[in-house]
Amino acid sequence: MPAGATSGSSQPSGSKRSRHFRPVSFKESESGSRWDALVGVRAQYDFSDRWYIPYYADVGTGESDYVVDLLGGVGYRFQRLDLLAGWRYMKYDFGDDWVMKTMTINGPLVGVEFSFGSKSTH
Repeated sequence: MPAGATSGSSQPSGSKRSRHFRPVSFKESESGSRWDALVGVRAQYDFSDRWYIPYYADVGTGESDYVVDLLGGVGYRFQRLDLLAGWRYMKYDFGDDWVMKTMTINGPLVGVEFSFGSKSTH
């Protein structure tokens, strides 16, 4: 069971349109960091010597109200590298006393894992 801590900081910036349709830039002047303790599970299910399903989930709290991080996908093993496609969902609820109240990252992912040295076939 993985466990740990995370720290993040934010300094929001961006742009918006005025009522005259001209871009207006802004930058939030407040910045800082948060510390949260996390606990989770990370595993994979091998349904052949090459194909597998990796997944993990962790949750936490601390200075933030809560943190959630979930991932699921499918992977294929070659001799020295793995290819992975999946979905990741992350949500931070920073609470009402923070510049950015919540942050959600949600969407597909693709990845490559290289192995140097001997690689087990699980």
